Amino acid sequence: MHQFHLDQEVKDDGENFSLGERQLIALARALVKKAKILIMDEATSSVDYETDHKIQTTIENEFSECTILCIAHRLKTIVGYDKILVLDNGEVAECGVPLELFKKDGIFREMCDKTGVTSDDF
Repeated sequence: MHQFHLDQEVKDDGENFSLGERQLIALARALVKKAKILIMDEATSSVDYETDHKIQTTIENEFSECTILCIAHRLKTIVGYDKILVLDNGEVAECGVPLELFKKDGIFREMCDKTGVTSDDF
């Protein structure tokens, strides 16, 4: 990752930034704007796990009064959210509180088992 500074030129569509940097800039813009609704589609998919954890902590603290729709394949990203929907072939297969879904024998639990998510992650 290159070092950037406040005087750096931003090219159209931010093409001179990495995808991870563009994702972080988009989240920073939502934070500065004090957005009431935050829609994130794989918003942390291009950052490492440590950065993802820091981002989730910031989201939890700074957007606690907001409505957040988070689409993610990285399960540790979503285990702290109030409710999750599990899609299977474009259909809602499961819906509920993450820990409750984890305790059930279902698709979400199977996904957690395959990716190493344990009860300690909730």
